[in-house]
Amino acid sequence: TGEGVGSDHRAHMSHRRLALLSAYWFARATYFSALLIIVFPALVESSIPARFKYSALGLLSMFSSAVTIIIAPVCGHYSDAWRTRNRYGRRLPFVMFTTALHVVTLTLIGVAATLLLR
Repeated sequence: TGEGVGSDHRAHMSHRRLALLSAYWFARATYFSALLIIVFPALVESSIPARFKYSALGLLSMFSSAVTIIIAPVCGHYSDAWRTRNRYGRRLPFVMFTTALHVVTLTLIGVAATLLLR
């Protein structure tokens, strides 16, 4: 009752939870900005011949954007469709998984940079 068309049924979020969510998205935006502005150009500069560096940087940026365009809706679909009764809810396991994936990716980028600079 009261959940049909035109109802104003909204889940309220505590201030603490809203602050944590905002902190997560700020960190995520900072992570991707750092990748695009600092890390990718540094990798390209150190490992690609000068005549190909702009093309390589463009391809790298295009590839990362394409992956994001594919992964984000897929994870969103599965987190919406996933019916679970665990204490973390439907979204948090996906956030934790993608965060772990980012840590692995950053580690691999660091290892690749170290190997390329030898």
